[in-house]
Amino acid sequence: ALPVAFLLLYINLEPTSGMAALSLGLNMGIALALIALAMIRQSLMLLENHKLSVILTALSQELEARVVYRTQELTHRTEELTHKTAELASLNEVATRLSHCPTSEAVLQSGIDMACEATGLPAGAVWLMRTSGRAELVAHRGVSHGAIPLLADLVRIAAPLRETLKSGRPAILRR
Repeated sequence: ALPVAFLLLYINLEPTSGMAALSLGLNMGIALALIALAMIRQSLMLLENHKLSVILTALSQELEARVVYRTQELTHRTEELTHKTAELASLNEVATRLSHCPTSEAVLQSGIDMACEATGLPAGAVWLMRTSGRAELVAHRGVSHGAIPLLADLVRIAAPLRETLKSGRPAILRR
């Protein structure tokens, strides 16, 4: 609209007589009013565009923050599910291995093997406490035959270990 107003002003600048001067003044007034309206309109559009730009920037920042939050939430949830999947895979492995054991002795031996694998220990033993108070070695892995009587003596004389075994809690002996 602004270039049209300037064009009108340029075309009407050549007065010829008194009536023409009045017409020129009127045309100039109209042209100036049109220019002023166009400038006001442009200013209002600039203000509106700036307002919209500020709103869009705020919305963009809010959306970006939401995306970051959701991404973190999904990452955390994915880690949880990965952990749970690993736990379920481990439980499935235990169930599968135990389901192939035909006897209780095989179950105990498989159990001690899995415990050693899970803890990274090279040796392990399962002792059952009999009602007589005697500890009986029922399964072992990585324990030499010469060490078995020594371990039996240890179980017999170590009261805290004996109490732990009586309670049914597992005991891990490390060097």
